[in-house]
Amino acid sequence: MKLRLLLYLSEDLKSLHNAKYVHRYYKYPSSVLVFDNSFCAIETFLECKALPLTNTDEKGGRYLYKAPEILVGQPYIKASDIYSFGMIMHVIGTGTISPSDFPSPFNNFIQCLTFDICFGLRPHIPDNIPKSFKNLMEKCWNTEPDLRPNIHEVHNALLNLWSSIYYYDKNLTSLNLACLEYLAADNNKDYSNSKPQEIIPQQAESSNLRLSDIIDSMKRLVKFIKMNELTTKTPIGSMTSTYILKENGLVFCKRLKNGQLVRDESIKVFIHKLNMQNKPGFRLRIIPILGMSFDESINEHLLVMQYADSGNLRQFLKNHLEKLNWDDKIKLAYQITEGIKYLHDEDIFHYNLHSKNILIHQEEAKIILDIAKNSEISFIDPKLLEDDSYEYDKKSDIYSLGVLMWEISSSKPPFADGKVSENLLKNDLIGGHREEPVPDTPDEYL
Repeated sequence: MKLRLLLYLSEDLKSLHNAKYVHRYYKYPSSVLVFDNSFCAIETFLECKALPLTNTDEKGGRYLYKAPEILVGQPYIKASDIYSFGMIMHVIGTGTISPSDFPSPFNNFIQCLTFDICFGLRPHIPDNIPKSFKNLMEKCWNTEPDLRPNIHEVHNALLNLWSSIYYYDKNLTSLNLACLEYLAADNNKDYSNSKPQEIIPQQAESSNLRLSDIIDSMKRLVKFIKMNELTTKTPIGSMTSTYILKENGLVFCKRLKNGQLVRDESIKVFIHKLNMQNKPGFRLRIIPILGMSFDESINEHLLVMQYADSGNLRQFLKNHLEKLNWDDKIKLAYQITEGIKYLHDEDIFHYNLHSKNILIHQEEAKIILDIAKNSEISFIDPKLLEDDSYEYDKKSDIYSLGVLMWEISSSKPPFADGKVSENLLKNDLIGGHREEPVPDTPDEYL
């Protein structure tokens, strides 16, 4: 719960910092609002200012929540927000709000508190605070602004910690260190002095996990729908079907193969995407997941998603081959780009972007969230095909987006003539072979 609250706050602050603003109101614990004990947000943006700032007179706020550089008259910077975020971490982590001023080891006079804070005076950290949480908090309130993490690093660290807790399953045989730390903290125990070899399990040789190993973690984030609530199945592809769900009407379902290998990083990203579903703007270009079901007849799980009246992008292009003009095609490409931009602004990647993972509803393109590795060779970044150690990044999504744009322009799948095998196509792509632009493609689209 605590990590989830902080993750929401870091997302808000990240949006501000991405826009080159600073918050400046994290100086108050009351600047954070909590809803239904599960969601929190920044209370006000009245104090936000665009960077750079030249004013050095920062009035108001709790003294202890102000960064050392602010106390000595330096301009407010992004790192000053990070310091205050570290203090908010202390409040949420310990469940206590530090007094307006706490006793100094040197004296009790407020005029000397600035000196003490600049030389490292911070609130007491209880022994049962998890080490990973404590380390991040201490990095945030480092005296030197340049040594504090930026908001992207803070957000990623919190996401990794939060994901580790949600992977925990009592039926699994191994637990990671982060999970043990937080389980201990929840039970008011302290494992901070334990020897590492006593609590760290052997690391897996592969970063791939079986889908069945993490399916229970996903169920904690989405509603489980019984198969008897899904009626009137209509297959629309080898992996997809539509059903009628009693409370939602038509829904779109995608099968998850139990034996499928899933990258650990993909799981973290997918869980983060599920957590983002209620954020403003998410549903504009991304299909929301309504729940999960289990089909005993095929022994596989189903992701239940919002219905799309025109199926996936590949089907839509095939069925509207003669009707789409360039304005229509550019509109589709723009809508998909909006969805990718939304994900990238959250510092997460899609990992499996291709035309079957784009749904069209009321002539609007929306992206399907996926957990599997991309199996569509034509859409995979050639650097990933060439080097297994190459790390997926935003540019890999952009490559897939480029292939999608070609498919939209041509209304046919890339390399669909079947003249080469998959292995030969892989080598061709690594060597730089690409589909040629279709005739009359606008210059700005190229």
